Amino acid sequence: MPPNPLQPASSLYDLENSDDSDDSHSLGLTRAPSSPNYWKSMRMKACILTTPLVEFNFNHHSTSQSNSLNCSIHNVQPTTKSSLFADSTKLPNRGLEVDDMLSKEMLDLSFSDRNAISEEIHGVCCLAPRETPQLLSLGLVELQRELDAMAYKPAYDKAQAYAQLPKYAKTSYVNTPEFRLKFLRCELFDARKAALRLTKFLELMVELYGLFALQRKVQLSDFSKNEMKILRAGYFQTLPFRDRSGRRIMCIVSTMGIQYDPMLRSKAYFYFWMTAAEDVESQQKGVVFLVWPGPTEGVRNIPNQTDRTLHMKCNEASPIRLAAVHFCYPNTPFFQLLRSIMAMTLSMTYRLRLKFHVGEGVELHYILKGYGIPIDLIPITDSGNVKTTYLKQWLRLRKIMEVGFLPSGVEAHNISIIECPRSNDVIFRPGTSMLCHPGNVFFRGLIEAKQDRITVKRVEKQEVALEIIHEVGQTGGRFLMWDNGGWWSEMDDIAVIIDKIVISYRDFKTKVKLLFQQNKHKQQQGRQRQKEQELDCSTFAFVQQDGKKRKRSHAAVCNQTQICI
Repeated sequence: MPPNPLQPASSLYDLENSDDSDDSHSLGLTRAPSSPNYWKSMRMKACILTTPLVEFNFNHHSTSQSNSLNCSIHNVQPTTKSSLFADSTKLPNRGLEVDDMLSKEMLDLSFSDRNAISEEIHGVCCLAPRETPQLLSLGLVELQRELDAMAYKPAYDKAQAYAQLPKYAKTSYVNTPEFRLKFLRCELFDARKAALRLTKFLELMVELYGLFALQRKVQLSDFSKNEMKILRAGYFQTLPFRDRSGRRIMCIVSTMGIQYDPMLRSKAYFYFWMTAAEDVESQQKGVVFLVWPGPTEGVRNIPNQTDRTLHMKCNEASPIRLAAVHFCYPNTPFFQLLRSIMAMTLSMTYRLRLKFHVGEGVELHYILKGYGIPIDLIPITDSGNVKTTYLKQWLRLRKIMEVGFLPSGVEAHNISIIECPRSNDVIFRPGTSMLCHPGNVFFRGLIEAKQDRITVKRVEKQEVALEIIHEVGQTGGRFLMWDNGGWWSEMDDIAVIIDKIVISYRDFKTKVKLLFQQNKHKQQQGRQRQKEQELDCSTFAFVQQDGKKRKRSHAAVCNQTQICI
C-alpha cells in the first residue's frame, strides 16, 4: 500500500552524530575561522554526510501512527582522511543518488496521489476538503477524543493545568476552537495526526520559549535584544501578498542565518510559522516555502546536528500545512552539497513537495513565475543583499497588534487592521504592485465584462458598481484601502466603494481607448512601411529614363494579350 503523502515520516538526520561545540556567542554567532584546517574539516564533514551509509527499504509498513520510511544502517566502517578526500571527488554522484531517491518515492505513490501533489505544488488545486459546520464540530470532538486517549503528553497536561488557574484562564489558548482547528486543517481533518502534531507543538514551545508559552501566546516582547537582531536581519520573511492560488509565501534568503546559534535562529524561524497560521485561508491552503541563498559570499557553514534536529522539529510541529518547497541556488559545489543535505534531512512528506531550481537570478525568476510566485516581492537583490523594507513595517504592525494600541494611543481593536489581504479581496493602493494580487485580477475581469455597458449617466454607473460589489461579495471578498500606518483597512462606506469602482471603470475605458489608438497607429505605420518596401523593390524608377514619352494604346494591349495567349 503506498504511503500517505501527508503523513510525516522518519528523517535521516537521527542517524548522524555531530560534536560541534562552538555554537554559543553573545549574539548566537558561530565563528568561521579562516584557517585551512578548519575548511578541510568542513569538507571532511561534508563527505561524511554524503557517503552512502544508509540503505533504503521501500517496503512501507503501516503502524498505529503513520506509514514511515524504514531505513537501516549497515557497513559503517571507520573512515580515514585519505578516503574522505577520495569520496569528495564523487560528490556529483551523491546528487544523482538524491534525484533517484526523490524519483522513486514519487513513483511509489499512486497516480491520483502523485497528480494531486503536483497540481497543488503548481497552485492548480488544493487538497483541503470543503469545510462545513458539521465537519468542524465533528473534527473538534474527534480531536479531543484522541488527545484524551494519548498516554504521554506532558506539555499538553501542563497547559491544561495552567488553563484551570484563574490567573491564566483568560490568556490560555490551548482549548480554543481557533487554536485546535489549525492542526485539524494542517492534517486535512485527520484527528489522530492532528493530536500528535498539537502535542509536538506544545513540547516545542516549551523547548524554545519556556513554560510561559503554555500560558499565553508568544509575542515580540518575549524576544531578547540579541534575538530581535536576528529577526531584523531579514533572513526569515513573509511576503506581503499571496501567490496566484491564495497561499502565503515564507522565505529564507541570503546566508539563511546559519552563522547564528541554532536555538536562537529556531525561535525566530518558528515565530514566522505561528504568525502565518493566524489566517484561516492560509490554514486551509497552506504556505509555500522559498529558500533562496543567492550569490552571497558570506559564511559557508554546514548545518550541524542541533540545527538539523531543531529544523525537523519545527516542520513536524508547525501549525500550518506546507504546500510546496522551492529551493533556488546557483550551480556551485557548496550548494550542491547543501541540496543533498536538505533532501536527506527532510521527511518523505516534505521531500515529495520539494522542488530544486538551479540557475542565476533572471532564470530563477522565470521559473518561479510559472508557479505563480510574485517575483518582484522576493526580499533579495541580484547582488545578494537582503531587502528589509517590508520586514520593518511588518514588525511594527505585529507590535501594534500584540500590544493593542497604536502609537497615537488609539486602541487597535477600534479600527480595522489587516496584515495581508485574502485572495478574493479587492485592494486599492497607488502603484503597479497591486496588479499581481488575485483579487484585483478578478476585479479587472468584472470591469472588462461590463465595459460595453452605456454608463453616461451617474445612475447607470452606480448600477454597474453595485453589481460588481455584489459579485465580489459572493466570493467572500472585501474592499480594502491601504493605510499609511502600514496596514490594510476594510472599507465599509458603500458610497466610497462606488466612487472607487467608478474611477476604476473610467480608467479601464481610457486604457482600452488608448490601446486601441496605439494599435491603430501601429497598423498605419505597418501599412506605410509596406508601401515603402514595395516602392523600393519595384522597377518604377527605371521607366522612361530615355526621355521619351510613351503611351500604351488599347490595340497594343490587345496584341500583347494575344501573344501571351
